[in-house]
Amino acid sequence: MDTQAPTWTFFPDDLDLECSDELPISIAMATDNCSEVSVSYVDDRIDGDCPQSYTIVRTWTATDGCGNSVVREQIIEFSDETAPVIEFADEYISEYTNGQAVYTECSEYTNIFKLRRAVLAADDCSDNLEYDFKFEDLGNFDCDEYGYSGHLRTTWSVMDECGNISEAHIDWYLVDETAPVLQGVPDDICTTSLPPVANVQAIDDCEFAVLTFEESDPIDCDGGQYVERTWTATDLCGNTTSETQRITLTGGDGPDINVNYPSLSGLATGSMVQLASSCNAEGQAIMPDLISAIEVGDGCSNATFTASLTEMSSGD
Repeated sequence: MDTQAPTWTFFPDDLDLECSDELPISIAMATDNCSEVSVSYVDDRIDGDCPQSYTIVRTWTATDGCGNSVVREQIIEFSDETAPVIEFADEYISEYTNGQAVYTECSEYTNIFKLRRAVLAADDCSDNLEYDFKFEDLGNFDCDEYGYSGHLRTTWSVMDECGNISEAHIDWYLVDETAPVLQGVPDDICTTSLPPVANVQAIDDCEFAVLTFEESDPIDCDGGQYVERTWTATDLCGNTTSETQRITLTGGDGPDINVNYPSLSGLATGSMVQLASSCNAEGQAIMPDLISAIEVGDGCSNATFTASLTEMSSGD
């Protein structure tokens, strides 16, 4: 009569596995003095603190031909201790790496602020990932001392269902190599008196610009005077831009016309002058080139004119 249970000859070890691992099948083996042995197992799952952490209690039973059996438990622990992997997916940052220092123009501030959804994350076990984005403006800095005018940091955090967290960040250093822009500088004009000073504004991509104004004393020139008004804007990094308005002062009588031709220069309008002329082979008078001799001046500005030469009558 067989009353003795089988004896285990091989029993698989307890296991600690990652949640992404396959549930192993390592068969226990047993022997019996009298008959063959049948080995089977039953799995019982015990949930842990999160969906990817749990315990499998695998109960092995070895039974001989007379119904004698032996039971033993194998403990298989599954856990999620691996954080998600973060990828810089947006084209704006795809060429950068975690922790990189990037030097860029101040005008990119708004684009950097909008990078909340610039990353993707993958996890071996969790499908539901929580994303968090932090934008930090670490203040203004002296360009001469630090080489940059601002420091920003963007940080992305991703957490899986078991609380594992990955972080990635980029440090942005704002440099200013672009001069301010002047708005409202008036065009050059020709006038009889100085107009009020225009309201000119200085716009800078980074912070603000200091605006200075200078007006020259009247400067003599051919036929009149002019005054120059100059606006200069300088930002905190020393980039400078200037624009000048020239105001030509005239007596208000309009342009001066002179015909720079022998015996004609300086004559008053309406004057009658007799000029020596030559004739061609057909006996026709050859008109002198008076149009090219016309000079027009309007103080210090350039004036345009039209002119015509008309034969009023002819003799024999």
